[in-house]
Amino acid sequence: MAVDTYGPFARLFNDFGDNHEVLDKNGEEPVELMLSSITNEKRGVVTLLAGTKHPYEDGDYVLITEV
Repeated sequence: MAVDTYGPFARLFNDFGDNHEVLDKNGEEPVELMLSSITNEKRGVVTLLAGTKHPYEDGDYVLITEV
């Protein structure tokens, strides 16, 4: 790791190694959505509230909280 500071400005470089994984594909802010239901199957089906759309694609990681 290397860090330089110049008054109010700074520069940082960090090599996170071969096991570092970036999950943010596009740099956009995360979206919060309200769920209607989740089935209790091995590959559960998540249903959003009626009229709600999402920006997700196959392979995206989704964090479900406050269940």
